Amino acid sequence: MWSDTVIWAAVIVVFTVAEGISVGLTSIWFSVGGLAALVVSFFTPSHQVQIWTFLIVSLLCLLALRPVAKRYFAARRSEPTNFDRVVGQQAIVTGEICNLENRGSVKVMGQEWSARSVSGEVIPKGATVLVRRIEGVKVMVETL
Repeated sequence: MWSDTVIWAAVIVVFTVAEGISVGLTSIWFSVGGLAALVVSFFTPSHQVQIWTFLIVSLLCLLALRPVAKRYFAARRSEPTNFDRVVGQQAIVTGEICNLENRGSVKVMGQEWSARSVSGEVIPKGATVLVRRIEGVKVMVETL
């Protein structure tokens, strides 16, 4: 028969591998529950106590720590990039912007971008515009 230590170690490994595959911050909490059950197995041979420890610790971690961990990792991922920084910047029209003919370009922060007018107006080459948003690979601009 398998010893409790081997079973709980296997539970820890299985849930840790599952978390590595899914990266959803769900399975890892069951690994923590498995670790708690492993520790309890050193003090009591009761399988009921070990299983209840596993379930309670796993669910408490899932419900209490998962939201905190998700917020922490989401905050770390939201660093602005050069892509984000062009919004709100002034740009110079380098090629006449005409939405009907699907053409136009601007230079903003030293980079050339395809551009379209927010209002649909034709904007002549050399005009100064303001970048309002990005749609795909195009900046949406409006005249100042």
